[in-house]
Amino acid sequence: MGEVSKLNASFFDETQVRNDYAKGRGANDGKLSIGIEIESWLVNTQAAREERIKMMSSQESQAVLEMIASADPQSQTAYEINGRRIAEQVENAPRVCVDSHGIMYQLELCGVLEAAGAPIPADDLTRSLQLISRAQTTIINAAKSVGLSGFNAAFPGSISIKDCAENMVARERLTAEWQKFSLDGPDSPGLRTMGLATSAQVSIGYRDPQEAGEIIKLGNLLAPAFYAAFANSTGYVEGQRSDLLIPRADWWMQHNRTAPRAGIPISILRQMFERNGEKSLLDTWINHVQQVPMVYYWDEQGTPRFDTSPTFKQLLSRGLGTQQNFALAESLLWPDVKVIGGQRIELRAADSGFTQPAALAVLASEVFASPLKRRDAISDILEASKITAETLQFSREQVAGRGAETPFGRTNLGHISSMMADWIRNASNINPDQARSIAASLNTGKCDIDEYRPNSAVQADLLRVKGL
Repeated sequence: MGEVSKLNASFFDETQVRNDYAKGRGANDGKLSIGIEIESWLVNTQAAREERIKMMSSQESQAVLEMIASADPQSQTAYEINGRRIAEQVENAPRVCVDSHGIMYQLELCGVLEAAGAPIPADDLTRSLQLISRAQTTIINAAKSVGLSGFNAAFPGSISIKDCAENMVARERLTAEWQKFSLDGPDSPGLRTMGLATSAQVSIGYRDPQEAGEIIKLGNLLAPAFYAAFANSTGYVEGQRSDLLIPRADWWMQHNRTAPRAGIPISILRQMFERNGEKSLLDTWINHVQQVPMVYYWDEQGTPRFDTSPTFKQLLSRGLGTQQNFALAESLLWPDVKVIGGQRIELRAADSGFTQPAALAVLASEVFASPLKRRDAISDILEASKITAETLQFSREQVAGRGAETPFGRTNLGHISSMMADWIRNASNINPDQARSIAASLNTGKCDIDEYRPNSAVQADLLRVKGL
């Protein structure tokens, strides 16, 4: 979260960066930590009652932040820049609210509010679930107080790119990205992923390159199943019925038409299936970041440039290879599994909604953060599927249209999703009833969304609006 500072630029030192990433700074006192990010659509309640889905306005969004702050006397509002929170307003820094439990609330592009929990020890699953519940309750209560409702889907099917452009949050990074993607026309996957879709994400710390590589490997093996199991769609896109079961998964992959920004990077994919290849996946990631054409960068005057798309390697040769531009290059990649700042690894393939974050927290705590269970999971997936690099790539490319029935080696994604549900049901750090309830939220069978496809997109949207 937060903008990257373009001021007082320091230059990229590749040796230092590789050393920093290898230290696993996302682990606290030697323990793995996890953090959850939840993106929530907020829509105007009165408009929904009149069968119009209308995203919150910029004035309403500011009012939501004010209500969140006023509900918690110990909360603090600030501006975040380069990971630091400051009291004074800065032009390109987003306004954030941090409550007394360390949950940060921030406005995203348009109509969306993001809540991010502070990293906590991965073995404290109860606390993670409490923070998720608190964040969701806080958002819902703040929304209701200003005439808004939460919307339980990855994207409202009748919201359009035009609506998003008219309700854009004024942040320099978002504005630059929007301008860049607008060059590709109104159907740009960049505009759709920015403006129409939301996701839930979990970040996991790591202690050394070997552990990082195992988390990256397991995350990528499960990425197609995450899309299928966590799917949350109305069946409409911009008011038109869509044949895609998981539109967000398709839009991400379309980024690769111009640059390999999404999915599973081919260099990572190939190395995952090499003997002991996970030991150096962090180095492969750092190489990948430097070789992908950038969405935009900061020039000598500190001006965002989005008219050309150099790689970071090319910026190095021009004397623009700053740490800030490297952070920008990394920030604007959207693979299913992403390394962030040498601190944590982010799993990004889950759609957004009320049920997804809890399942993410359980999987992160019980499987990804446990060396033994993590390795067993990798072994079980490979044994059940006999998956290869080629068939994993095929599965990732097909999941948007075929959902849980997508082939996954010699099985399908419904089988892999069922394995994930079993891992959740067998969670050791929460009571069995809660574990079973969370596991039941996954789509382990056929992706049947006919119930969300009535005669109009507006009616489909209203099925997902809560509290009306």
